[in-house]
Amino acid sequence: MVVNDLNIAIAMLENQGFEILIVPEIMLPSIKRDFAQFDSLFKVHSYRFKPQGIKCFGFSHKYQLIIEPDTLSTCVEAAYEDGLLI
Repeated sequence: MVVNDLNIAIAMLENQGFEILIVPEIMLPSIKRDFAQFDSLFKVHSYRFKPQGIKCFGFSHKYQLIIEPDTLSTCVEAAYEDGLLI
């Protein structure tokens, strides 16, 4: 799902509406500044997709995902290659 409002996207991530949020790395400092509890609520992993540079994806600590970050990166890359993510 594409959401054009970052505040809504983070609220949905926090309230279990989203499991994963992907944003450009350059936005991470402002997100952390605007959401004081960001580091305690979310895990952030860097992801580099060759043509588009670095992206960051995070998921709520509320989810007990049994998946390694490298495996998740592989899934995200496959989704990008299939045109499922923008």
